[in-house]
Amino acid sequence: MRMKTTLLLCFFMAGFMASYAQQGPSVKVAGNCAVANTCADCGSPKAAFGKGDSLTAYFRRHIDSNSLETIEGIVSMKIYVDANGKACCYAINNRSNASTEYITSLKLDKIINNMPPWKPAMVNKKPVNAALALRLYINMNEETIRVGYDRANVRYVQKAKKKPVKGKKPAKTAKKSA
Repeated sequence: MRMKTTLLLCFFMAGFMASYAQQGPSVKVAGNCAVANTCADCGSPKAAFGKGDSLTAYFRRHIDSNSLETIEGIVSMKIYVDANGKACCYAINNRSNASTEYITSLKLDKIINNMPPWKPAMVNKKPVNAALALRLYINMNEETIRVGYDRANVRYVQKAKKKPVKGKKPAKTAKKSA
């Protein structure tokens, strides 16, 4: 039993170290992203890419697939979407097998900065500035490129807040009368 536990622990650690080793440095992008009063992936609805086109289709049209032939991994792009729907890339995090210099040469920041208008995040029925992340998944062995939102898992955070600490009773809250 002890041998099995040790092997399982070694396997877990090796996997963790391999995934951490691919993590590249976050590259700040020189853009004009002067967005004040920004919330982190907030709103209901949240900021979303324009109508009629998917993020994946947009990136496939604007990235030369020949430049991705040997790349495998994830590239995370941190962006602002202002209250008018203008997107601006402010950082790129390379977690692929390509060098950070090569990922920078793809000019993903310019692709994002030239996007058509987004639907801005809404708070109290008013558009607001929002910061969010996109993930570019590249696996050219399978000839796939996908782009998706890297959304904060709000439900998980809310569940964690609602769970009482062991040994303590949850605090009573006063109900609002209508």
